[in-house]
Amino acid sequence: MGCMTLSARKTDIDAVKLLDHALANGICFFDTAEMYPTPIRESTYGSSEELIGKWLRKKGGRSEITLATKASGPAAFVPWIRSGKSRHNRANLISAVESSLKRLQTDYIDIFQLHWPDRATNFFNVRGFKVPKKDLTFDIEDTLDVLMELVASGKIRSFGICNETAWGAMTFIKNMEKRNSNDTLAIQNPYNLLNRSLEVGLSEIIAREDITFFAHSPLASGILTGKYFNGSALASSRLNQNHHGDVFKSPALLKAAEKYVTIAKNHGIDPTQMAIAWLLSQPVVTSVIIGVTNRSQLTHNLNSCDVTLTREIIKDIDRIQQEIPNPCP
Repeated sequence: MGCMTLSARKTDIDAVKLLDHALANGICFFDTAEMYPTPIRESTYGSSEELIGKWLRKKGGRSEITLATKASGPAAFVPWIRSGKSRHNRANLISAVESSLKRLQTDYIDIFQLHWPDRATNFFNVRGFKVPKKDLTFDIEDTLDVLMELVASGKIRSFGICNETAWGAMTFIKNMEKRNSNDTLAIQNPYNLLNRSLEVGLSEIIAREDITFFAHSPLASGILTGKYFNGSALASSRLNQNHHGDVFKSPALLKAAEKYVTIAKNHGIDPTQMAIAWLLSQPVVTSVIIGVTNRSQLTHNLNSCDVTLTREIIKDIDRIQQEIPNPCP
């Protein structure tokens, strides 16, 4: 069974209390990114890292936690990050690491991750790969050389890739082997009841190559909680502020989500806890990355660790996956 990781995306004083509460309840792995908080804005760029840095400086005990952050890739929707051309080359990666270290007020980052690939491929709600008419510039070997040098320097302890494809993962692995690297590779990709595309190819790579895997978006931006069906979602809820929000409005997705919520209720289980417990039971999952806005949500999510799914529940879940496979890429 996997464990849980807290995604630090907030910047207000309540976030400090959440960090304290999470640590007091056994969460010692905190994941953030230079791009956070969400919703993404130029005015708040880096604020989540800054908050964690102040928290760490005040509480101490840096060695007691695992801290992960991410360097943004090239994208038009974040033009303020290295002019929107933040490819994972030497100059950009060194700049990203140095800036994150400063904001986090630490000497090292436990896991430094590439937030999304440099190249044109399918990630961020794109279902399948289409051969690009014009590819973006990318050089995985150069990227890997820089990451290995950063590990050797002690500024990062290890590195990871996020929102990656099977080809991308194997290319990193192949080049690490070519360099006789002893470094470890982590992968952070979306994985939830509405998006099991990981199982098509990447999960076998994770299992056979013994890769650390972090499942993000365990609740599909909250839609698996059921709150968007019963009207309890606030305007500030993540999906209502998500710039990818239209993806979550397809008829197939809504139908599948309602079926999963119904399964949970029919078996007397909270939908949120069923979704997280299902992930925790998956053998390829090292940790589930949860994102919460208050203490009650955190406690509620943590209680998923005490939920055991019966064979009948798993059978019902798999039946919906066969009926409506991966409606939320």
